Amino acid sequence: MRQVLVTDIPRPSGSDIVVVKLPAGCACSRWLAQRVANAIRARISLAEMDRDVVVVNEYSQAPPLVFGTSPTAERYLTALLPEVDSYPWRAMQLDW
Repeated sequence: MRQVLVTDIPRPSGSDIVVVKLPAGCACSRWLAQRVANAIRARISLAEMDRDVVVVNEYSQAPPLVFGTSPTAERYLTALLPEVDSYPWRAMQLDW
């Protein structure tokens, strides 16, 4: 089990993106992002399964890595990165 931070970011289309911030020192890759997205989807209701999940690394000192379940979600979150830290984050334990 690993602790991550999770927030929901609304899109103009009405659906939210689940954003997962990995802990510092965690090597982010598209493969790991898919595993994290699968772990998130295993914990949400069936009604929310169509939500995009975007995984970002702890980006306090380096350019962020952004991997999502769709290219559209990746682009949207990348454009919002300066504002992302102002959203309410919650801790979640995931097994990936």
